[in-house]
Amino acid sequence: METPTDDTGVAGPVFWTIGHSDHPIDRFVALLRAAEITAVADLRSVPWSRRHPQFGARPLAAALKTAGIAHVPLGAELGGRPPADADPERL
Repeated sequence: METPTDDTGVAGPVFWTIGHSDHPIDRFVALLRAAEITAVADLRSVPWSRRHPQFGARPLAAALKTAGIAHVPLGAELGGRPPADADPERL
């Protein structure tokens, strides 16, 4: 994948956004690999899902590591935080 340049001709990094949808984890990883993604910055402040447990922080990190894709959890720094007393059942 080529590194694009801005108006000044200076090369810069490429950032993509992606949601996991309801894909099985192997399909999600295949999509990342097809797009030549080398790192995933996980911005979720609550990185788990009852409905899609394969996208919890640990299983996602493990699947990405196996595929040679870096997993960078940034939820504490950049994610939207629910109130401390939020009920996880309602998030």
